[in-house]
Amino acid sequence: MEGVRPAKAVLGLAILPLLLLAVCSCGPRAVAWGVLLWGDLTGPFATASVVAITRDSQISDTYLVAVKGERQTREFTKGRVRKFARRAEAVAAAEALKPWVTTWGFSRKEDPPPLPIREEANANAKTVYRLRFGQLVKVVGRTAERMEVKPY
Repeated sequence: MEGVRPAKAVLGLAILPLLLLAVCSCGPRAVAWGVLLWGDLTGPFATASVVAITRDSQISDTYLVAVKGERQTREFTKGRVRKFARRAEAVAAAEALKPWVTTWGFSRKEDPPPLPIREEANANAKTVYRLRFGQLVKVVGRTAERMEVKPY
């Protein structure tokens, strides 16, 4: 290192790791983890994939999600992603969802009112959505026993 002062060489060697650390630490950070309940058929954003939730938008009611090893991020409505605090919980939920990846349903109720979707299988439970005739839904699980909620 002829012509270079030792102080400058030491300073340069000290700054190099800091610069590398700053560049490598760039990128989205997970604020939570999720499982795609209704994603693509194949690819990194397929149904039952574990994703990192990098942004939770209250205004548009969406999550911005990222998949490990992929540069792109993608926005999904909150109803299509189940959110978890820990990655291990998301992995367990993804495994439980795998048998239902290709299972779909649709509403066959033609007469009014539309078919209510409730928080629980109970006629007194809160209605969270109303299915229109022929509307497609993604099945994400099933109870162990068959339940009939009248009058439907």
